[in-house]
Amino acid sequence: MKVNGNVEEGILKLHRHFKIFKIVKENGPIGIIKIARLSGYRIHEVRYSLKMLQNLKIIKATTKGAAVTKDWYRLFKKMHDDLSALTKDYKSPKK
Repeated sequence: MKVNGNVEEGILKLHRHFKIFKIVKENGPIGIIKIARLSGYRIHEVRYSLKMLQNLKIIKATTKGAAVTKDWYRLFKKMHDDLSALTKDYKSPKK
């Protein structure tokens, strides 16, 4: 049985957001083109992920490129905890 396409697409986007966040955290401030080169994603995909991370206030735009915010750890930890709680409800069913 295949996972619903929308769910799978959402999981892949979330994975991309995490990967791009990690690149910004390790290399920031960093521009979109360099992120695309390092991540292997297309520029429009990088731009979308940066916008999502910016909306979550985990990263910010600077004149030198994307950089993490002062509160990134607290916000990232909350998001991680929320995802962990959500996945607990969706463990594999027992036979």
